[in-house]
Amino acid sequence: MDTSTHNAVPRGDASCGMETATHISIGAHMRILIADDSSAIGKRLQRLLQQLPFVRSVVYSPSIATAITGAEFMQPDVFILDHHFPEGRGLDVLESLRDTIPDTEVIVFSAFATSIDHDAYRRLGVKAVLDKTGDVGLLMELLTEMHHASLDGERS
Repeated sequence: MDTSTHNAVPRGDASCGMETATHISIGAHMRILIADDSSAIGKRLQRLLQQLPFVRSVVYSPSIATAITGAEFMQPDVFILDHHFPEGRGLDVLESLRDTIPDTEVIVFSAFATSIDHDAYRRLGVKAVLDKTGDVGLLMELLTEMHHASLDGERS
């Protein structure tokens, strides 16, 4: 298990196949779960997101089973979900978790973003469907906007 991360306290649970990096920063509060069958993409995204000053932890799950377990246990603020896994679809994950993580914002981040059923994801409450081959900047902007919105909500 690769737990080398920048500015992080590495933690991992090999028994469930997830890798966690916790960013130590004052005011960091956002917990993010990434589910992607490509470990290269998932781990790269994990390293990138943990550098955001408002992110407390980023957990990477390489499969549907670990994503479901991770979401149930972690109750993430944001769930970044791939559409296509060898064992099923991101839609299957969301349908099974619909009642388990009602307060989690979901972003679908997929190489198949142009060909998937956007309406089905919207019906399940997905905040955005982004193309992981070119929308990394948009993902970062969206997470930053979500962070600012959560701060505004805390002040109200």
